[in-house]
Amino acid sequence: MPVSIFGAMGQDYRGQGLSIQGLQQAQQRNLRRIAGLEPGGIRGQAVQWGAGEFHRKLTYNTPYDTGALRASRRITFTASVPRAQITDTHSSYNPRSKTPPYEYDVYLHARGYRPGLRGGIQASYPYTMQHEGQRIIDRMQKMIRDWWNSIR
Repeated sequence: MPVSIFGAMGQDYRGQGLSIQGLQQAQQRNLRRIAGLEPGGIRGQAVQWGAGEFHRKLTYNTPYDTGALRASRRITFTASVPRAQITDTHSSYNPRSKTPPYEYDVYLHARGYRPGLRGGIQASYPYTMQHEGQRIIDRMQKMIRDWWNSIR
């Protein structure tokens, strides 16, 4: 919505009955845009959704001999700058080998895209990114674009 100014232009405005229309609507629109750029705004929501979706697909694609590797995957969010990171936790252990999953995950990735033990793909991070990454990114962009178009 445009802001319109009515009154005698280029003159002294005192006593001229100057009126501004649409200013409050423009201010409200700007406040909604600023709120969307806050960490809890639309960017943060898109990052949370994208990380959750990637984690879900990654867990599905991870081989599960004992389930320790699948259970060790965690999402860490940074609120100040909307960012998410998926890592293997250091506190879990494979019940058979007593090895932390983050140690043998490196060897699984080195083997490439072969099927893992009882399902999953051994190089699950790159496989998931290659097969699901673009769909997740496109959906995140659509979330932000739809929000932006809704406040115009």
